[in-house]
Amino acid sequence: MLIFVSNVYNGLCIARVFEMRCFSMLNMCYILVVYNALVIRMLQKSTQNKD
Repeated sequence: MLIFVSNVYNGLCIARVFEMRCFSMLNMCYILVVYNALVIRMLQKSTQNKD
């Protein structure tokens, strides 16, 4: 029984580490999307100002 509990606990720890990695990757993707949107908007404004 103790071995089973430790296996489940280890599985949960691995799943939690995996979730944290995925969550941090999602945050990075979100930051990159926002950054790209801001850069595109700045470029559009600069090209409009040249006209």
